[in-house]
Amino acid sequence: MDIKNPFKLEKLKITKHDPEATPNLLDDTNSFEVMFNPESFTRQYGNKVQTGAGLGSATGTTEAIPAGSLPEKLELHLVIDGTGVSDFGLPIGLGGKTQDVKQQIDAFLEICYLHHGEQHAPNIVKVKWGIIDFTCRLESVNITYKSFDRAGQPLRAELDVIFTEHSPTEEQDSSLIPASQEAASPDLTHTHIVIAGDTLPLLTKKIYGSSHYYLQVAEVNNLNHFRALHPGQALIFPPLEK
Repeated sequence: MDIKNPFKLEKLKITKHDPEATPNLLDDTNSFEVMFNPESFTRQYGNKVQTGAGLGSATGTTEAIPAGSLPEKLELHLVIDGTGVSDFGLPIGLGGKTQDVKQQIDAFLEICYLHHGEQHAPNIVKVKWGIIDFTCRLESVNITYKSFDRAGQPLRAELDVIFTEHSPTEEQDSSLIPASQEAASPDLTHTHIVIAGDTLPLLTKKIYGSSHYYLQVAEVNNLNHFRALHPGQALIFPPLEK
């Protein structure tokens, strides 16, 4: 067992998470460590609420009806610097290594954003730092580039990141009919509420047994692009013609 160094600055780390691997966390080549720890972070909790007429309520009145919990969200503001400044505002010495801003952003996107494997979905990741131990998928990242060298290469970037909770129950279908019925019934119309990590090819394969129809599903749902999905969006999967 290693002895933890009380003087070492622990950095926030985002690591690819494979629920089927042992251990679940893979090696450091599958992780991204931030340059500067965030000054603050936000955790968002929410409930699904539907409006409708309550039993015994007067005509025309509505009430909020709980419909389950929304996935938790984690919001971070991260800074990437390529000027060679250390965590303490001092220049990195000869033993240090200044990382290129673009390379650092590419590393972040490789772990969190790019689609991998047969699932055609971004990685499940684990964010760890202090009290944060969060299994999730990237929902969105906005990258603002600041300060540039004479060639126009960015020297600094700020990332506003939102991660959405991932749990084993997300592997089950969240549509309005049972998953067991959906998987066996491509001749029925299905409605699916998008969650983080959903992709149209994967959902199409899950419902019809083949991803062949994903462009037709995109057309039925008036999607400009088959990747234009966002959590909470309702998708319709019409029955297959016989």
